[in-house]
Amino acid sequence: MLGWTVLQTSEIRDLATRPGVPKPDGVLYDASPMSVAEAFFAFYQRSHQWDPVAADKGALDILASHISEAAHTLLVQVDGAVAAVGCMWPRESGWEFSGGACLDASGPAVAALLDAASAIAAGAAVLVEVDSDMAEVHQALAGRRSTLRDAVSIMGRLPP
Repeated sequence: MLGWTVLQTSEIRDLATRPGVPKPDGVLYDASPMSVAEAFFAFYQRSHQWDPVAADKGALDILASHISEAAHTLLVQVDGAVAAVGCMWPRESGWEFSGGACLDASGPAVAALLDAASAIAAGAAVLVEVDSDMAEVHQALAGRRSTLRDAVSIMGRLPP
């Protein structure tokens, strides 16, 4: 393909939710915007290593582009460190969710994020953005009912 390769595949998955799901312990809801922006930046860098723009972004960029418009923000701490972060935005069809692990081996923290998103949605649809590099989100979704709604691949050339 003339040097082009798939850099990332981004899926939108419809997470099946149930009304009355209790909010999980250990999740901080609507934490300070800057702490969420810092965590989301760490998550973004971890899950978008192919993106040359990721190095140029910072927490203030994330605050403006993601956090300021979010209806809900979620942090999961493990041993005092933020292990996972998520944001939710209301949509006509339910909720949009983006987030994932900030640290390696944060699978249980990501599972708590999805449980928290389900609790907030209270039975409404949650559309989860999950990119190919988000192993913990894929793993957490595998243990829940979700259906693929859409997928897009980002093509590019890797540096020599």
